[in-house]
Amino acid sequence: MVHLSTELDHAILRGVRHKPTLKQCRLVSKLFEAVVAPFIWQTLRIVHPSGSSSSQRIPFETISKADHISPYVKSIDFDAAIVKFPDPVLKDIPGMVDVFSHFQNFRNLETLYIHFPRNSMETLAVVEEEDEEFDFDGYDPYGDEHVTPERKIRTEVFKKISQIHLEHGFTVSTLVIQDLYPVPHTGMRAEGLPSFMKSLQKLVVSVSEVNADVETGADPTADEFYSGFKADLAPLLSAAMELRALEYEGDQFAHGFYDSHWDSFTFPHLESLSLENVAIRNDSPAGSWPPVIHFILRHRETLQQLHLGNCIIDSESPIPFTWREVFSVFKERMKNLREFTFTPLPGRDEDDPDCFSGYGWWDTEGGYSEYFTGDGEEPADAMADRESLQALQMQLEQR
Repeated sequence: MVHLSTELDHAILRGVRHKPTLKQCRLVSKLFEAVVAPFIWQTLRIVHPSGSSSSQRIPFETISKADHISPYVKSIDFDAAIVKFPDPVLKDIPGMVDVFSHFQNFRNLETLYIHFPRNSMETLAVVEEEDEEFDFDGYDPYGDEHVTPERKIRTEVFKKISQIHLEHGFTVSTLVIQDLYPVPHTGMRAEGLPSFMKSLQKLVVSVSEVNADVETGADPTADEFYSGFKADLAPLLSAAMELRALEYEGDQFAHGFYDSHWDSFTFPHLESLSLENVAIRNDSPAGSWPPVIHFILRHRETLQQLHLGNCIIDSESPIPFTWREVFSVFKERMKNLREFTFTPLPGRDEDDPDCFSGYGWWDTEGGYSEYFTGDGEEPADAMADRESLQALQMQLEQR
């Protein structure tokens, strides 16, 4: 048998994306199994499919202590996205998240992905679940209980992360949270979470789409429906002082980014920022920028990469402003910026002339809409917006 150098083996294996092929490579020899192991085990995905039985699986503690697996794990994906009532796993939610108790055994772990359940039926009202247990047998998914299984999973996950951090010093450099429902969670106030956040280099938060039909007459625009969530999230963001990269995606109501909370966040080392599905409203005094724009400008000394996707300016802002003005101030003041992307381009959609991208009008039933329903003046000069964006892009290319 011809033996290649370890470096060449690794270069070849890095190009293999088909996991079954990598698994087959383990069968070549014991020597080659050791070569392949770092590529097979670098990511562990923990899934609780509906109707599955945990007794059919290898205990996670055994995996976490296996010398041929544990040293190579760089990321863990806890995926509860498809878990929904009446999945039997919901009978013991604390037991469901007990796998977190063994995360500290993965000494080279860098990234933790958490996918929370989607399609929550919980109300938007600000209520405290406290430490109530989830009542599996008595739960009515169409009732008015505020302790939903989805909410209990989120709370237990946050509490468990806090616990293993305090007891074992567990940390990661990257945390990805998908489908975080924007309601208060006692788990987000767990004692160890702020300390856990301090070591993060990258944070990704995606807010789940709100089910506004659960509660009759619910008005997602009301501050009461988001105030508790923002009050819980703010201390965690403030604690992440070592962040190099931040990605945030809002829900369909794009709520909260014109809130004054964002005036209190400063990340001294932030180099990359991505904002998706964010509505920007200017309630600030004349001559001041909205909090989210001010937040970006406040990081002009360190920020090198900036992405704005599906972000809109509220066309009914008390103090009107346009993307042309935003792009111009970025060009003037963000001297260290190297990459900037903005999608879609401002202006009428060629395939749907009633849609005016980059600007929105509030619809109490569906959130912000980019459909221009008025018969009068357009919200902005799209050509001026695009020319300002082009001028910014040209300047970045010259840096």
